[in-house]
Amino acid sequence: MFTKTLLTVALLAGIGVSLAGDASAQEVTGPTCGTFAVIAKIDTWHAVDHGDEGESPGDVRLLRVNLLDHDGEEIGESYTVVTLLPSPEDGPQMVRSDSHHMFANGALAISTVTQTPNTNTDVKELTHTLQRPVVGGTGDFAHATGTVTTATLPDGRREMTYELRCGG
Repeated sequence: MFTKTLLTVALLAGIGVSLAGDASAQEVTGPTCGTFAVIAKIDTWHAVDHGDEGESPGDVRLLRVNLLDHDGEEIGESYTVVTLLPSPEDGPQMVRSDSHHMFANGALAISTVTQTPNTNTDVKELTHTLQRPVVGGTGDFAHATGTVTTATLPDGRREMTYELRCGG
């Protein structure tokens, strides 16, 4: 248990270091408030098994996702921590998801409790549409609210459509 907890802390600390990177070193400009879409490409995915062996409440999934424009150029990145919650044995898996989507001109915070189709679905194979609330932002996205809807395109890529309201 200690080793698993230490691994979780180490992975989260690594995410924190990446989040603190120098945004001015990026050569891309970011999107602005309103409606825009990006392609989500999973870069890394880690499962951390806490408690009972196998999937169980408290287990964590850590994701780093490249956010690409429709030409395939990276314009941002997101870091997500998904925590498995108690769920019915024969029903969908309930999860808590906390994400930070970072662009050169600011960041967005997305947080929700939702469900995945079932406990045996690898996050890389999800095809259902998911809408999550934006709960805040920084930079050009200061005080952002709105939604991010993730859907699968006909070619299999995952697209995130942001509908944002920013400002006070």
